[in-house]
This record gives sequence, structure tokens and C-alpha cells, in this order.
Amino acid sequence: MITLQEIEQTYHFKYPTLYYQLWEDGMLDIRWQEGWWKNIFPELKKNPPLLLFREQFSVIEDTEEIILLLKNSDSKKEIKSNYLLVPFARECAGDIYFFYNSENSKPTPRVIKHWEDYGSAEILADNLQNFIFYGMLSMVHSIYTKAPICLGDFYENIANLFRTHRPYLTEEQAEVIEKIYSRKLTTYKAIQVKKDNLLTALIHYQDYTALLSDEEFEELMKEYNPILVSEEERHFFLLE
Repeated sequence: MITLQEIEQTYHFKYPTLYYQLWEDGMLDIRWQEGWWKNIFPELKKNPPLLLFREQFSVIEDTEEIILLLKNSDSKKEIKSNYLLVPFARECAGDIYFFYNSENSKPTPRVIKHWEDYGSAEILADNLQNFIFYGMLSMVHSIYTKAPICLGDFYENIANLFRTHRPYLTEEQAEVIEKIYSRKLTTYKAIQVKKDNLLTALIHYQDYTALLSDEEFEELMKEYNPILVSEEERHFFLLE
């Protein structure tokens, strides 16, 4: 099997240190196989790997598959070629999560999501650590009856998730998640006047049950997951 180091050398890319830590800790091992939901998921949820309960999120643990995606131009559509995109996760609908660096690369790559159905890509976080925070928060902000996090005991699931993910958060992020995860589910009224910003798609349009409101989710994203890019740079991720 190709190693992460070989991918870095071939494509002149550096994985985040945190990604190596997750890899070494077994947090990227989802053991995907036939009968996964019946035979593997019940065991994994006792010690959840990376964002296990996030809807349709699946870490790409096979480095051979990562190489194929890097070589496949269709996986990048028309995203500007001056960005290096390294896939690390996918969703069932075909959406792919990438690390990316531009020509003016940051010390750590940002995380973007390529939306297969909409022909566009979105910056989700300035770094992997913030992406984990975003994922843990969004799972308890947007909940529906058959969501993976509701399979079994919801409160036991989020307690297990926090336990295995806490080492990869900042102290402040961990305190926020712990506080919110200690709450009971509450039904909130939908916001009547919608703001037009990057979080608009995550705002509810009818009353919803969650651990935090739309307003609190938006404020926490601004404080703990700020996406520091210019409007011009953000447009580079619109597919033409």
C-alpha cells in the first residue's frame, strides 16, 4: 500500500500533523465492508472514529483510492488548477472532502467540500481541527429521526463521540462541545428572517429539535471556526 509520505512526496503536499495523529490513533479506520451497518457500526459507536455519526461521512482510508482521486480530473471538476486538492473523505452522494493549499500555501491546509449535485465547492474550515469542531457541532444542530447519531441511545452516542474526539480539539473547543453535549434535546422555533451568508444552508426553515439553536450555532461558528478568506478567494471555489 502507498504510504501518506509517498503521496506527500509525489504531489508536493504536506498532510496536517493532526491527520497523522488521527491515522496513528486508529481514528480513520472505519472498517467499511459488506454488512457494515449491522456488523461493524454497533461496535464502532462504542469508540467512534472520526465523525462516525456525521450523516454519510466516510473517511477514505485506502491510500490507493486517494491516488486514483488525485489523478481523476473529474473529481475536481473545474476548480481552479492553481489549487492542490487532496481528498480525505466522501459522502454517499458523491460529495468529496479535500485538504487544499493554494500557491500561497498556509502552514496547515483548509478543508473544502465539493458538492457533486450543485457543481460547486465550499470552504468548511480553516484547518482540520476546526473542521472536527464544526462536524461535532453540526451533528447535534441538524438532527432527524433516522440520523446515525440517533441509532441507539442518542446521549450515549454523543458521550462516546466526545470522549474519543476530545484529544483533537483545543481546550476552548472541548469546553464548548462538552457544555452543549450535556444539554437535553429542545424544540426550537425556526428563524423567520433568513440571513444570506455562508451558513444560510444550515439554517432551519421549520421548527426543529436539537441541542442548540440556529442563532447559537452561527455565533459559535464565527468564534471557533472563522473562515478567514476574502470574497475574491471564496469565488475561486465556484465551478464555471
